[in-house]
Amino acid sequence: EKMNPCDVLVLLSAYQSIIVEDIFEHNGTVDKLMGNAVMTIFFCLNPVETMLKNAFDSAEAMNIKH
Repeated sequence: EKMNPCDVLVLLSAYQSIIVEDIFEHNGTVDKLMGNAVMTIFFCLNPVETMLKNAFDSAEAMNIKH
């Protein structure tokens, strides 16, 4: 609340860059960015378990690295 709006945009941009990188590394794609939320889709031609593992691994990477 107390941050300058320009500083908030810089912070969100840096955050989104990091998060999007983790998503792409795990075969995901970004549907939309909404503030600090990222709607992500994990497509694959493999079984559903692979898609779910990619989504989990992406979330785990975000949690561990950031």
